Amino acid sequence: MVVVGDTPKDIAAAKAIGAACVAVATGMHSVAELEAHAPTIACQTLADRRADAVLFEN
Repeated sequence: MVVVGDTPKDIAAAKAIGAACVAVATGMHSVAELEAHAPTIACQTLADRRADAVLFEN
């Protein structure tokens, strides 16, 4: 299971259910702000190829 979100609360929700998390800085939070909450990966957009590994492996 993978949660895709753009806030620290989305990252927390993913962790709470034991899911991987792709944090995308498309909202009010920067990549750096999202990375501070330790998602599986944080990227600027879903076009970032690094997200594919998480999205399609889980």
